Amino acid sequence: MLLKEKDYLFAVGAANAMQAIILERAGFDFVSMPGSGTAITQLGFLDVGLITETEMVNNARLMARAANIPIKVDGDNGYGNAINVIRTVQDFEAAG
Repeated sequence: MLLKEKDYLFAVGAANAMQAIILERAGFDFVSMPGSGTAITQLGFLDVGLITETEMVNNARLMARAANIPIKVDGDNGYGNAINVIRTVQDFEAAG
């Protein structure tokens, strides 16, 4: 686990797989996949609630496949009620 190995970690936001690869090669310990960055790069809109759970999970999957560092993702509001939150977490886990 990174926190046991280092006194501090460096991270920055990455909105897509290419950015994650670049940041990994630049030496960052992990990247954060923000909902706002995903919305802008995937839809061309600011984060106004248009991006779906499926689109977020797919972006996370692509980033996890491309980069060999951890990806911290934005689960936003869980995309609904408590049952939706459970599914959202499961989908992100399955995405890697």
